[in-house]
Amino acid sequence: MTNCSLINQELENVFDFSSEMLQKYEGIILYAAACVNSLLINPDEENDIKIVHLCASKAYYHIETINKDDVSSFKAGDVSYTMDTSSFDRAKELYEEALNSCRDMLKTESTSSSYFAFKAV
Repeated sequence: MTNCSLINQELENVFDFSSEMLQKYEGIILYAAACVNSLLINPDEENDIKIVHLCASKAYYHIETINKDDVSSFKAGDVSYTMDTSSFDRAKELYEEALNSCRDMLKTESTSSSYFAFKAV
C-alpha cells in the first residue's frame, strides 16, 4: 500500500493540512490509499509521486465532501447568506486532474466516465 507518510507530506505541502487535521482524518486517508491501490495495474508503482498525489487529492476530496453544507445560499427577508463552495469545487477539480494524470497506471474501468444502469425491468 502507498506509504501514508508520503500522502501526509503531500497533504501538508500541497493542501495545507495541519498535523491535527492529519490525525483527525487518518481513516479517510487510509481509505483513499486503499481505494487507489486496489486500482493499480502494477502494485510496484504504489509510491510513485503521481499515485501519492492521487491518494492525497482523493482524501482531500472526500474530506471536502463531508464538510460541504448542502445549503449554498438562502434569503430571509432582508437577510441573505451565500456560502463559498469554491473549496469543494477546487477539491473535485484537483482530484479529477490527478486521476487523469494516472490513467496509464490504473485499471481501465477505474477511469471510465461512462455508466450503465437499468431504468426499468
